[in-house]
Amino acid sequence: MSNLEFTMPTNGNERRRAFRAKAYGVSVTFDEQNVTCDILDVSVTGFAIKNDLAFLREGSEHSISINVAGKSYLSDLTCRVVRILDNGIIGCDFRTLDRRQEARLDRLVLELQKRMIAKKKEKSATE
Repeated sequence: MSNLEFTMPTNGNERRRAFRAKAYGVSVTFDEQNVTCDILDVSVTGFAIKNDLAFLREGSEHSISINVAGKSYLSDLTCRVVRILDNGIIGCDFRTLDRRQEARLDRLVLELQKRMIAKKKEKSATE
């Protein structure tokens, strides 16, 4: 038998560790501040928002809940702010997920992927 080696070509952007899906109808609540904002995209490793929330600083950690269609989907999560860009986009990583939380995030990202694919198919069918 031969050894099978597999490598993915890179485009120079090594920041992404997981697929990120556009997050239509998904929001995050920062529990301590009781502030909710829309999520731009989400993966099993983190999410991005666009906001100018003063309490969010690079390196800060926050207790959060993820909401889908206005209802709590996942709670008791912790995130860390990893970057704040000049255009107001804030990138956050999830911290220490248990298996249940990770499985629910996987399910959420998969459903969002399915929705993205269906929208692309719908758009190409109308063109």
